[in-house]
Amino acid sequence: MNPRTAIIWIFVVIFVATATITLGSLPGWITVPDYYRKSLFGLLILEVVACVIGFGKEAFKSYREPPQDFRSALLSPEYGWDWQYAQKSWRSRIQFEPLDLRKVSFTGDTWVVDPRGTALSQS
Repeated sequence: MNPRTAIIWIFVVIFVATATITLGSLPGWITVPDYYRKSLFGLLILEVVACVIGFGKEAFKSYREPPQDFRSALLSPEYGWDWQYAQKSWRSRIQFEPLDLRKVSFTGDTWVVDPRGTALSQS
């Protein structure tokens, strides 16, 4: 688990513990002195407000900014296009390469395969 994920889970556990203690103390299931119950309730409200603000900020940020560069996924060396047209026994593989900011080059191969699975021709 990376540190960022660990921190998120720590905050989730703190939030759940605070909510459980606070909400359990309201009907009297958990006995907490009145002073601490008021403090816990105020803390729970602050945690909820912080979560709403944090999620709202991320939602607006992702709405305003487009996702990360799509070219990075399309032009990734481990990805490409690989498809088969079974009715015609064709198989094609294409890899993309960036040329400049607005141009993309691709290279690829297409095979015609007989029913036994051996390549008959390649282009």
